[in-house]
Amino acid sequence: MKGILIALVLSIFSSCVGKEIQASIAQIETPQVEYQAELIGMLDSFQVLETPIHFDSTFFKKNKLYLFDNGNLNAEIVKVLTQKFAKDDISARENYYINAFLEIEEAKTNNQYAEFVEKLEGGMTENAVGRALGRIELGDSVGLLLWELKYKSFDACPSYQGHHILGSIVYKGQTISCMHLASNEGGSDAPMQFDSYQLASIYKDGTIKVRNYAQTFEEDQLIENTVSKTNYQFSSKGFELKK
Repeated sequence: MKGILIALVLSIFSSCVGKEIQASIAQIETPQVEYQAELIGMLDSFQVLETPIHFDSTFFKKNKLYLFDNGNLNAEIVKVLTQKFAKDDISARENYYINAFLEIEEAKTNNQYAEFVEKLEGGMTENAVGRALGRIELGDSVGLLLWELKYKSFDACPSYQGHHILGSIVYKGQTISCMHLASNEGGSDAPMQFDSYQLASIYKDGTIKVRNYAQTFEEDQLIENTVSKTNYQFSSKGFELKK
């Protein structure tokens, strides 16, 4: 029952598919925006993207939730990207996953990851990786760096996993805000299970259109289904809610 419902929801999402982000790269030679010294060496990974960009259900289906690689963002870069979070509720809880990533990254860097995993219990984060996706530049002063964070919990109940897309605004060489833009999350704590999508489209003028879809199940019976939409604007002022 759950699989049929999820497949139905995904088929509806896919009707709104836009350009794939992998095909949205526009090469430029010299960045116009002023970036921090720590980020200059990473700009080849944060290639300039053409807009609009759509983080839709097709993007998340192609980038499997359960597939992990080594990532290309280390702890130092992630700290620069997350110096200040946006004030929306979802971005506020991102600190939990960022702290888990930093702890895991430290264990891997010090060749202590095996020992780290041995101490885990149900509900604790087992693995997390960060990867650069690209950037959008507004004029010659504002850059939006797009990156992803994948994580999964220790294989015990409760369990969870997620794929988050984050955007970090850089203005005058400073990260002025980081926001949770899109995601695919799932988890279970018997007899409850949940699945959620936050989908986002980013446009040339800085508009970000966000759609949220969440389902909660109890013993494979759908007990809650929520849908919401929110629009934001990113600029030198950060992320602003559009009414």
